[in-house]
Amino acid sequence: MWNAFIITPIANLFLWVYAIAGNNMIISIIVVTIIFRLLMSPVFVKMQTNQLRQMALRPAMLEIKEKYKDDKAERLKAQKELFKKNNVDPTMGCTGQIVQYPIFLALYQGFQRVMALTPLSLLELSQTIYNTKRVSWGEIIPVRTTYWWLDLTKPDPYYILPLLLGLTVLLAQRITRNTATMTETEAKTAFIMNVILSIMLTVFALNYPAGLSVYILSAYTITSLQMYLVANKTRVLNRIQKSKMSFMGLYHKDMISRD
Repeated sequence: MWNAFIITPIANLFLWVYAIAGNNMIISIIVVTIIFRLLMSPVFVKMQTNQLRQMALRPAMLEIKEKYKDDKAERLKAQKELFKKNNVDPTMGCTGQIVQYPIFLALYQGFQRVMALTPLSLLELSQTIYNTKRVSWGEIIPVRTTYWWLDLTKPDPYYILPLLLGLTVLLAQRITRNTATMTETEAKTAFIMNVILSIMLTVFALNYPAGLSVYILSAYTITSLQMYLVANKTRVLNRIQKSKMSFMGLYHKDMISRD
């Protein structure tokens, strides 16, 4: 079931884009990543918007915590009412992360299927290819795996891709993370966690095939761009809402003064 309905279509998508891109698997990985990220956009935008709303409620959450510090039941009740009033789902972040793991696994397995490094895997690949007159599979299989200094089936020997991935993660987190509602301690903790994540992904890229690093780098770049756009749109909408509220307040004051 998993192979027939998930891995096989993804492997064929990799090959189809690979053929259109002039037998370039790096471009194929980037394009397939973009396709899946766009398909996931509705879920991602909803999740990111929910997270931004939750961050905006931090001052109110601190007030509730201080007000009901000796009454846990009332504190939880007040927090629940606050979330409901502001259309915030505190569990959505975990749900969004869980959804991404099967997609990552499917893309990785689809990529492995396409690489077909052994005669047995080549035979398996030939049995999963969809018949089409638009692509001559015999001309593109076995897939080309070497580009410039990179062999997509092996780790980067010059450590360029791992270092680029680590720096991208640090830069992306710096651009997209909103520290305005954080305390100084929380901001420091967030920075340390970002550094740890950057180091972990760098070590990961040092030990796994470069093709997987290309996917992670592409996915992280696209996700960071989406986060920036969603956060910027939310800030603009919040400013408009505040301007409307200020205008209405001034209007009511003016009407009262006239009366």
